[in-house]
Amino acid sequence: MSADELAGGTGQPSGAAYVNGINFDMMGADGMDFELGSESGLIALVTPDGERRIVADTVAFPNGMAITADGATLLVAESFASRVSAFDIADDHSLRNRRVWAEIDGGADGVSLDAEGALWCAAQGGAVRVSAGGAVRQRIELERPAFSVALGGPNGTTLFMVANEWNGVEQIGKGPRTGIVYTTEVDVPAA
Repeated sequence: MSADELAGGTGQPSGAAYVNGINFDMMGADGMDFELGSESGLIALVTPDGERRIVADTVAFPNGMAITADGATLLVAESFASRVSAFDIADDHSLRNRRVWAEIDGGADGVSLDAEGALWCAAQGGAVRVSAGGAVRQRIELERPAFSVALGGPNGTTLFMVANEWNGVEQIGKGPRTGIVYTTEVDVPAA
């Protein structure tokens, strides 16, 4: 997979952006036989002058990223590994010192960082707020799996949770549309 084919991303004040991709054809032949836990995903860096390069590989379905308020750490949700990994961001924007930031029971999808440095993460049962090391600070149960979360609203305290029924890859795009956005107010605003 080239850096041109990557999907979601997050940026830095310098204008550099990190973009992730799963690096396999989920809707094609690869998707039906893909092994859960596989670590084929990539993270690319795109600089303001157009440079593109892969800065991390062997990521287990990267599906949500956030940069800490100090700009020093990139957090990446790895859906197939049910964890959030952390990378130190070097001066040249390369990623170093990969480590597990938190294990997430029920999976790890889209994420949103709050002002206390805790991370809201979409999960099978809804949304979970975790801190470094994996301590669960809050859990919100939903009727269906959540796939993405975002803190926003006028005060940054509205948690938006995108959820959808999940019947497997082979059912994507078939049958009735079941997506829904849930909202709730939380105590700690967005970072």
